[in-house]
Amino acid sequence: MEDVIQFAIEPTKKKDNFFQRIISSFKPAPANDEGTEQKPADAAITTPPNAESGLKRTLTGRHLQMIAIGGSIGTGLFVGSGSSLTTGGPASVLIGFLIIGVMLYTVVNALGELAVMYPVQGSFNIYSTRFLDPAWGFAMGWNYAMGWLIVLPLELSAAALVVEYWTNSVPVG
Repeated sequence: MEDVIQFAIEPTKKKDNFFQRIISSFKPAPANDEGTEQKPADAAITTPPNAESGLKRTLTGRHLQMIAIGGSIGTGLFVGSGSSLTTGGPASVLIGFLIIGVMLYTVVNALGELAVMYPVQGSFNIYSTRFLDPAWGFAMGWNYAMGWLIVLPLELSAAALVVEYWTNSVPVG
C-alpha cells in the first residue's frame, strides 16, 4: 500500500476593493463571541433572547409609521417653519429639512441596529448606561424627561397661537 499524501488546497482570498469593503462592513458580524469582554453590568441589563418580556408585539408596520408621523408633525412644524419660510423661502426650508432628515435617519438607523442587537427592556438611555457609563445614562434620562416637560407647555401655547390665528382670520357666521 502506498502512502498517499494529500494536501489541502485552500482557495486564495482575493483582495476586495474599496467599494466591496464598504459594502461588507454592513454585513452582520460572525456568530462566535470569542474575544468579546462582558462587563459585570451587562448581565443585569441584557435580556436573554428567549425571555418573555410580558409585552405583546402586535404593532404592525402601519402602526409604527403612523406613530412616527404623529410624533414628527406637531405645532412646531407650523409655527416654527413659518418664520423660516418667510425669511429664506421654500427652497431653503426644503434643503434644511433634507439635510436634517438625512442626519436623523442615520441616528435612528443606528438606534434601530442597537435595539436589534441588544434587545433590552427600557428606553434608549439604557444603551448609554451600558456602553458609556451609568451616570451618563442617568443624566440622559433626566435630560430627556426635562425636555418633554418643557415641550408640553410650549406645544400648548403654540396650539393656542394657531387657533387664535384661525379665529381672527376666518370670520365665524
